[in-house]
Amino acid sequence: MADSKIFEQLKALGKLPNFVIVGAPKSGTTSLYYYLSQHFDIYLPVKKELHSFSSHQII
Repeated sequence: MADSKIFEQLKALGKLPNFVIVGAPKSGTTSLYYYLSQHFDIYLPVKKELHSFSSHQII
């Protein structure tokens, strides 16, 4: 999975996220993303939705 490769690369660099926002559709996450993007000390990725937890595969 592409997201897991990115995670491993960031982990190796010591650059893991401090927090992750999880939300259901239509729950205000786009507004929250916008509000957080206005803060100078918060970096947000260009790709907003990772869909890391939306896989239908059984682990």
